[in-house]
Amino acid sequence: MSRPFAGRTADTLGPKKTVLYGLAACATSGVLLLGSALAAQWHAVSLVLLMVARLVLGFGESWVGTGSITWGIGRVGVANNAKVIS
Repeated sequence: MSRPFAGRTADTLGPKKTVLYGLAACATSGVLLLGSALAAQWHAVSLVLLMVARLVLGFGESWVGTGSITWGIGRVGVANNAKVIS
């Protein structure tokens, strides 16, 4: 679901910023996951934090994956698409 948004982000902001935003989202997901573990005595809060952490991680992975592929293609050229993606 987040791949089209990641593609638009890479097209408008550039692949390097997309990767950096993706890494920041992955780090944010880790903080939310830690918060979920610390809130274990409040089951509903812990579950909500866990679900939000997973959603943020999904967006982060999309941004990192799409940005890095776009970045690689920009570096080596369209003729080497298959090598960059693999």
